[in-house]
Amino acid sequence: MPLQESVGDYRRLVALTDKRYREACSVHSVSRRIPFRGAPGKYTHWRDCLPEYERELAIFERNLKALETPGAATQKAGLDWLFEE
Repeated sequence: MPLQESVGDYRRLVALTDKRYREACSVHSVSRRIPFRGAPGKYTHWRDCLPEYERELAIFERNLKALETPGAATQKAGLDWLFEE
């Protein structure tokens, strides 16, 4: 699955840069929102973002599996269940 490959590539980026860069992001302000809201000392290195991407992948895979399961969508009202963490 391309999303799994993308997270795998990101893990390799983290491994390559973990000890080589002090900080990997060039913008450190609260107005930065891509890929995450910035703040001093928060998301300043690629490794800081990896848990967020892994979490996003896990939620995506869970929701995909639920959609492939017959009757899963009718277990809860509406589509709210897709966004539960």
